[in-house]
Amino acid sequence: MPDSIFVLNIHTVPNASQTQIIGIHGDALKIKVKAPPVDGKVNDEMIDHLRKLLVLPKKSIQLISGHKSPC
Repeated sequence: MPDSIFVLNIHTVPNASQTQIIGIHGDALKIKVKAPPVDGKVNDEMIDHLRKLLVLPKKSIQLISGHKSPC
């Protein structure tokens, strides 16, 4: 059976008191992330949070594209 692919648009908010999904932001899922916005730490923590919630191995979740700074 082939692997399933699921694409999710995510809007992250760094420097939160805890990492959590908080709702919808336009067409994206909004996630507050505890990590600071340096050296890809927000992306790493967001991927780790989703991996734990979805009970998937880390290699099963990948960032396809994204911004390295706020828009």
